[in-house]
Amino acid sequence: MIRLRRTMRSLGLPALTVAVVALFPALASAAWLGYKNETNAIIIVQSATAVNGQVVRGKPHLLYPGEVAWDTVPKPGVRQVSIYDPKANNRLVSQDTVNCAGNDVFLSVQLEVQPARPGQPPPAPRVKLVPSKPTMPPPSP
Repeated sequence: MIRLRRTMRSLGLPALTVAVVALFPALASAAWLGYKNETNAIIIVQSATAVNGQVVRGKPHLLYPGEVAWDTVPKPGVRQVSIYDPKANNRLVSQDTVNCAGNDVFLSVQLEVQPARPGQPPPAPRVKLVPSKPTMPPPSP
């Protein structure tokens, strides 16, 4: 009988540890930041955030027209999203800030055509980030 109690006592703590670790992902679910390239060009999208006064850049995503990419947002806050043109030596095309307040955010990268003024050549289209509904769910953890 004493042997059974010792066995149960010695198994109790490891079993509790396994249960807590198994439930931890559900308790600490991170938000997602998604992008979809709705332009007719290849672009690079990269997000960044400030940590202890330092800018920490995320993974750059090379997106072909129609492609979607996701970044995890482990901590709510403001993220800076930069769009680059890989065909022009990664020239910065557009930059915007997005507030990720703990919920998923999905952005559509679109071209904004500005009207031409009479007697002047048409201005180059600008790239803008538009909040939209995701076309596919974020990846599962």
